[in-house]
Amino acid sequence: MLVGIVFFILQLAESNLIGQRLNQIENQALIIHNYLNLHQEEGDLTDILEDLRINEINSLLEIKNVSILILDNKSNILFDSKGYDLNKGAFRSKSTVAVGKIDDENYISLGENNAQDSEVLGRTFIKNKSFVSRYEKAKRGPSQNFVIQSHPREINYQEDKIEIISINPYLIHDKSIYIIAYEDNRLIRKIITSRKFYIGLVAVASMLSLLLFSIFLLSVVISPIKQLADSAKNIQARSKSTNKIINLNKRKDEIGDLSKILGEKVESLKDKIAESEEYSADLMHEIRNPLTSIKMATEVMSSLATNNQSKFISAIQNDVARIETIITDYSIMMKDEALMSSLRYKKINIQDLLKNIINEYKDINHKQLNFKLIQDNNINNNIVVRGHEEFIKRAIHNIYDNAISFSVDKGTIETTLSVASNYVTLAISDNGPGITELNIENIFNRFYTYRNASNEFSSTHSGLGLHIARQIIETHKGNIRAENLSKNNLLSGSRFIINLPIIIKK
Repeated sequence: MLVGIVFFILQLAESNLIGQRLNQIENQALIIHNYLNLHQEEGDLTDILEDLRINEINSLLEIKNVSILILDNKSNILFDSKGYDLNKGAFRSKSTVAVGKIDDENYISLGENNAQDSEVLGRTFIKNKSFVSRYEKAKRGPSQNFVIQSHPREINYQEDKIEIISINPYLIHDKSIYIIAYEDNRLIRKIITSRKFYIGLVAVASMLSLLLFSIFLLSVVISPIKQLADSAKNIQARSKSTNKIINLNKRKDEIGDLSKILGEKVESLKDKIAESEEYSADLMHEIRNPLTSIKMATEVMSSLATNNQSKFISAIQNDVARIETIITDYSIMMKDEALMSSLRYKKINIQDLLKNIINEYKDINHKQLNFKLIQDNNINNNIVVRGHEEFIKRAIHNIYDNAISFSVDKGTIETTLSVASNYVTLAISDNGPGITELNIENIFNRFYTYRNASNEFSSTHSGLGLHIARQIIETHKGNIRAENLSKNNLLSGSRFIINLPIIIKK
């Protein structure tokens, strides 16, 4: 960006200098234009131009190194301010020898005589294609102000050469003539070259300063902040390798203070988490003791109770069982959160795992349910996912437990296995009452339980099973969702869909 700005400034400076000089050259042509206006009644054109030469034209001009040429409509030189005689025969040299021909396509001939004249007088710009084009435009009326820069293909190419030209048409005694103010200017390029050198030095110095400042900023400011951010991310991910904020306390600036504060906050959070886990463990232990007493008392009472009393005792026993399930699941969830961050991922064959789980449920099937496994035709025997086998198994178990509890006796639980892109999809369907919750996502919230009005599908679920399943699946970079199944516009069950990223084996 800095180089681009410098280049733009240099180009703008050169353009401004040339533009200012072009205006000055145009003013010199206008001076001659005004002189001819004042003296056009004093004689014919030859006399006026002769007087102009005798009266020292250079005294009229503001810029002394500017040449004034006056051409007629046929490109004949009528006047030259450098003091050449107006008689063309006087400045033709019979001994002139042609030393070569300019072949550059940028140059064309104006005529045999004028070509020879311009070579003798050094007015090679008259043969330039750009000049001829502008000269023809001037014949049609408007003044022409332009610049011709030296071309590398010229015979006498000069890198710094800039020819600044103004053509001013003038009508005198019903004769069209053209006042040409011309300057061969090398000073502008020298000024630009000098400016380029000094601005280049400034640019290099600025870029070096920016580079040094960038290195300083990277090493002293950005790098420590990045280390703090990475350290915080590792703690957030509960990485086993890094469990503390990087120590930058030796720095006596704001970054050192930030490191110290973050470190203290992390340690404080760890203490509070450990205290909370210990408190939860103690609380669950204290709850289990009275629950055990209540459970034993209800068992004794049930043997002596009447029919009406047995209903209440059975309700108490169900609630006790539900509380025990909640305590167990909560303990598992607390342990899982700690273990999942420390265990290493392994390769798991999802088909083998799913078949083993289904076989387990077939052996302990109290509702005489029919378990179906359907696989897509495009599935091979090498669908592998990366993760913790016990946790994925627990997540799938929780989905099956939920499906079993809401299925009718002798119903069907259907599992479909398919592969799409880089994911394996498990769809577990039941023929229960479906999900009447308006927001289906709520069923994955903690302690959410479904109880229908008829109490037909009431269970001792803790309300943590689906939440734990989603937590495990999302930890493995997958996702889980639920949807209703319908038949004849009536709810006919629910389906839970699990997507897990796979390692593709060929």
